[in-house]
Amino acid sequence: MDSVVEVKSKIEIVDVIRERMELKKAGRNYRGLCPFHGEKTPSFMVSPELQIYKCFGCGESGDVFNFLMKYDGMEFSEALSELAERAGVKLKPMAGGAHRSEKQEVVALNTLAAKLYRYLLQKHAMGKEGLVYLVEKRGLLPKTIEAFELGYAPNKPDVLVNFLKKKGIGTAQMERSGLAIRTERGVMDRFRGRVIFPIKDQRGQVIALGGRVLPAYETKNTGKYINSPETPAYHKSESLYGLCVTKVEIRKAGKVILAVDSDFAGNSAAMRGISEIQKVELDLRVARMGEYKDPDDFARADPEGYKKALGNAIGVWDFMIEVIMERAKGKNGFSKAKVSRELVPVLASIADRIVQAHYMKKVADRLDVPYEAVSEQVLAKSTKEINVVSVKKNEEKKEQTNREVLETRLLAIVFQEGLQILTNEEWEEYLTTPLARKILKEYREYVKKIKKFEVGVFFESLPEELKQGFSELYLGEVELEQDNVLQEVEKIKKRLWGLEMALKMDELASVMAQHEKARDRKKLAEAQKEFARLSRLRAEADEREG
Repeated sequence: MDSVVEVKSKIEIVDVIRERMELKKAGRNYRGLCPFHGEKTPSFMVSPELQIYKCFGCGESGDVFNFLMKYDGMEFSEALSELAERAGVKLKPMAGGAHRSEKQEVVALNTLAAKLYRYLLQKHAMGKEGLVYLVEKRGLLPKTIEAFELGYAPNKPDVLVNFLKKKGIGTAQMERSGLAIRTERGVMDRFRGRVIFPIKDQRGQVIALGGRVLPAYETKNTGKYINSPETPAYHKSESLYGLCVTKVEIRKAGKVILAVDSDFAGNSAAMRGISEIQKVELDLRVARMGEYKDPDDFARADPEGYKKALGNAIGVWDFMIEVIMERAKGKNGFSKAKVSRELVPVLASIADRIVQAHYMKKVADRLDVPYEAVSEQVLAKSTKEINVVSVKKNEEKKEQTNREVLETRLLAIVFQEGLQILTNEEWEEYLTTPLARKILKEYREYVKKIKKFEVGVFFESLPEELKQGFSELYLGEVELEQDNVLQEVEKIKKRLWGLEMALKMDELASVMAQHEKARDRKKLAEAQKEFARLSRLRAEADEREG
């Protein structure tokens, strides 16, 4: 069996995706807020049977490999390696040997460097001054140093360079990874005289290093903190230090506490961060640092006070409103207008409409203005976005005829509910649009070859040009209008039959007009007779429905 196929057959896509975002059961599938674009109503669907995902908002779709490549920024080989290890599949070496990508090369070198620095800090005499600094000056416990795999880069020019040379690694590779820099004196270690913090992605790969210079080596021209430069493996804006260690606890707690100063409110980058956190429905709160610059200063100076500040953290919207209100002095019209300009975007960004209404009332009370005045401005801010979405949806609906909508709905019900009814010849009469015809044909050919129908296996057997259409109808939500599935199918069949009758009658009306114009009374009479027959059939059907 091909390695990719074997890995895919042993991996549950729902489990992989659920480790990274929240999914809720939705019939046979799972649903969540799309991680690839901002949305307030979940349109991201995952099928455990088809082993695929599809977002009906932005169109992103694919299998478990596609998801890891898109969500975690992996290359295909990385995704395959990770999933193979998870599934217990041993990958065969590629013929002729495989070259590592630039990203993999950087990760490999960073891993070697982190191991060396960790060893020097914890087990070598050269690391003693770094260990003393961390334990005595910064108050870290040995278990913390171990958990975060901290290290130490001695204040020497080429400790790492010489170590990597012995491993057969060239200086050009060291420079590309950001571990070494070229100077007038040759290639030197980037990190010297610094405590080292391995920077990992959420999978635990060392994508970069961070270093804090020891006070003894700090000068005016020395940066207190430095990180690896941007590389194929490391993009600063996409990395969060410590996430690989804390992500499980964060998920368990379901709460995010931001330790910030007052400049946070009104900061556009901060607002983007809040929007991202809203997507995963975490409880977002804010702890004030008071007189302290950051959590580190606060925790070391007053541990109990810091714990109390975290315990007293308030909701992010309460914090934002409070800070913006404090910044505006006075209650005149100018001050209120200034507050309004800052608060309206904040209120408009609240996804939950009930929560939004609560804070609009709170702001109205604080400004001593009518609630309607605040709500009108907030809603006006959101109207443009809503209108754009509505227009887009209407345009998409216009692209489909009533028949296409009904046939797609019918097939969605049949496959989602596992109804084995498509082998009946009558379906030729009801499924006439191109996609439905092709799926029906593929289905009939498939069931001739197998004993038990499995929708996942059937999906894999489809030609590539049909997989997209089939996945959309299988993952799409279907609300039943009738009490049971078979009643719903019959209702759709009747609607399709009615559309077919209407089409034939329209064609006959056109034919009758032509015969009348040509004064061909015989053909006109025949067409009128057929028109009357179809009219009677439709009337009888309507009467039965009534």
